[in-house]
Amino acid sequence: MYLFTMKLLEFEKKSIDNTKKPRPSINLTGILRRILTKYWPYLILLVFWLSVILPWFLDSGFILLLDFIPVPHISRPPLSWQYAYLDGLLYRWPAWLISQFFPAALTHKMLFSLPIALAGISMYQLCSLVLSDKNRKIVAASSLLAGLYYAYNPFITTRVFMGHVFFIYGYALLPWVVLSWLKFQQKPTLRPAFYLALFFVASVLFSQHHFILVPLLLLFLYQPVRPRTSPEKRSWLLLFFFVATVVTLAITVYFSSDARPNTLHPLGPWSRALLAPYSGSYAFDVLNLSATWKIDLPFLFPWELRLAFGYISFLLLLIMASGLWWLKHQHHSKNLAIPLLLVILFSSFLAVGIAHPLISPLAGWLYHHVPFWIGLRDSAKFLSILALVESILLAVGVYSLTQLWTRHFRRVSPIIVPATALILVVYISSTAVYGYNNQIYPTSYPDSWQEAQTWLADNHSTPPSLLFLPWHMYLPFSFTQDRTIANPASTYFTSAHVIVGNNNEVGGTFGRPFISAEYTDPTHQYIQQLLPDTSSFHDFGSRLSPLCMQYIMLATDTRDVSNYDFLYNQNDLEIVFSRQDLIIWQNIAVQDNCKTTIL
Repeated sequence: MYLFTMKLLEFEKKSIDNTKKPRPSINLTGILRRILTKYWPYLILLVFWLSVILPWFLDSGFILLLDFIPVPHISRPPLSWQYAYLDGLLYRWPAWLISQFFPAALTHKMLFSLPIALAGISMYQLCSLVLSDKNRKIVAASSLLAGLYYAYNPFITTRVFMGHVFFIYGYALLPWVVLSWLKFQQKPTLRPAFYLALFFVASVLFSQHHFILVPLLLLFLYQPVRPRTSPEKRSWLLLFFFVATVVTLAITVYFSSDARPNTLHPLGPWSRALLAPYSGSYAFDVLNLSATWKIDLPFLFPWELRLAFGYISFLLLLIMASGLWWLKHQHHSKNLAIPLLLVILFSSFLAVGIAHPLISPLAGWLYHHVPFWIGLRDSAKFLSILALVESILLAVGVYSLTQLWTRHFRRVSPIIVPATALILVVYISSTAVYGYNNQIYPTSYPDSWQEAQTWLADNHSTPPSLLFLPWHMYLPFSFTQDRTIANPASTYFTSAHVIVGNNNEVGGTFGRPFISAEYTDPTHQYIQQLLPDTSSFHDFGSRLSPLCMQYIMLATDTRDVSNYDFLYNQNDLEIVFSRQDLIIWQNIAVQDNCKTTIL
């Protein structure tokens, strides 16, 4: 009893002592300091990214670009085998899912902005691995510069102007693919194999161009490694399984698709020959990433916005060259210097492609005989892997020059070299700030389009067939401030089955051959042949009856509208919807239960 009483008193004393002790306070300053110390490069990348995209979220509407045409109605995407295409698979499904909770305009803005941030982060992490060293601050600063350059260089800026969002996602994932590949070769275990397979599959499902670009890049960075242990063999087997599955699926879809080399106009690649718009020299414009095939976009490019663009680019190239030299003379990096140099040479070679008479025969053979290569008929896309290598070498160059500076100028702060390089990179990249110099901004579709969408839905229980005119794949509209975009009618008017022109109408400048249409679809060929002779007849509706075309819609706020004045004089067409910028005719020559004979 005595022992029990003493234990009880001792327990009560401990309880009283514990109640007297103050609770430990949360040191917010210490937590913030630790976050800034460890994650300051990510915060800088985030701030720069926000300075780029913020204007897009301050205004309502959609971002409409040449090949990026979001619409208010995000329908559930078809399965891959239903439209015979893998391209954009990882964009369409998330867009549809997110749109169940957010407005369509906000959904597309978020998804359009995201890969720009991912590009900077992925490159920062890749360079941090390449420059793994005890001096973490210099490594972080050098990798940060590489991330900024990779996300906002002239090449990717041009792709943003074109609205190639699928390709930009694949571009943003490339550093993670290389990072996983390097880790896997260092230690071939299941974890890096899984991440490598994941990023490879994701890049291909975003953009089928990377079905060529990623293997080409990994091939140059391959270091022969023989799996010896059972875990290593299992990791290689896992990687092979994922890659083989995607390859099999992609090839199956490719040969079931209408967009194959034998269905495309043979002049397609030649109408997209690379140009050197800044200096006129292919070598210099390829290396400074300003070479492109399309310069008639309604934007000012970085080399037009920044004075001394060539001098700044030349200084950056010198830093990259010093990085390559440093890698060549480091014992642990000898295996990386030569592969990176080979990537530079081959990517530059393939980017020039058919633009040079010595390279053109090989480029033409690749386009017509290698599956998926036709997707790279815009050969400037090869600059994406050149941009990746240049970003790595920029980080290595800044790091090596900082080491050299510290060795010879010990009394002067080593931050001078990264700070100078930062000024150069920010000077080039700052053209992206505030919505790419306020050149990319949201806009809204006209009210007439929504009224027509509602009218079609209210008057038909099942979607009718509708021909949209003018007959062009790319059109300027008044609501886009006369900037040309891909015709959005087929995705906007979900209340009808809309036929729009698939005539790319590319080329014809700088001595390049011009092509009107690339595809051999019989429906489009029939309409293409029908339209030039419209002035000689008054039964246009009857001539469209083999297509079961119940309605004809004409946008009157775009180019060459006068060529379609014949619609007002047709005996079998009746105006049923009319607004200032949009008119719909009903084809009274077509019965509701007609059957298509040409499709």
